[in-house]
Amino acid sequence: GEATYVGTAACSGCHAAAQTFWERTKHAHAWETLEKANKQYDLDCVACHVTGWERPGGACDIGQVEGRTNVGCESCHGPGSLHVQAPVQAKLPAQVPERTCLGCHTPENSTAFEYARYLERVVGPGHGKPVDAAR
Repeated sequence: GEATYVGTAACSGCHAAAQTFWERTKHAHAWETLEKANKQYDLDCVACHVTGWERPGGACDIGQVEGRTNVGCESCHGPGSLHVQAPVQAKLPAQVPERTCLGCHTPENSTAFEYARYLERVVGPGHGKPVDAAR
C-alpha cells in the first residue's frame, strides 16, 4: 500500500510541459555528471544522482538504476506509484521544501547552495509556472 518509485517516464505522459522544462535543467543530467567524473559506481555519489536510491520502493543495487538515473520528478516530489494509479486522489506535493533539497545539496556537495537562488533554476513553464510563461 506504500508508494514506490516509477521513474520520470511515468510522469511525462500527464506532465509533458514539466518534463520539457526539466530536461533543460542540471537535474536532468545528474547521472551524466557522475559518468564524466567516473563516479557512477561511487555509492555515496549515486545516492543523490539516482531517483529513490535506497529508499522504500527505490533502487538498492547499481544494476537497478535503469529508468531512475538523474534527479527526476520523484527525487523532489516523492514516489509516484499511487499518484500514477489515482492522480486525483493521490496528489504529490507541488511545492518542494528546502529540507528536501538539503538532502543532497549539503555543504560538502554543493558549497554555494542557496535555496531561493537554486529554486529559480528548477522552476519554469509547466514546472511551477504557467506554461504560457515561456512566451
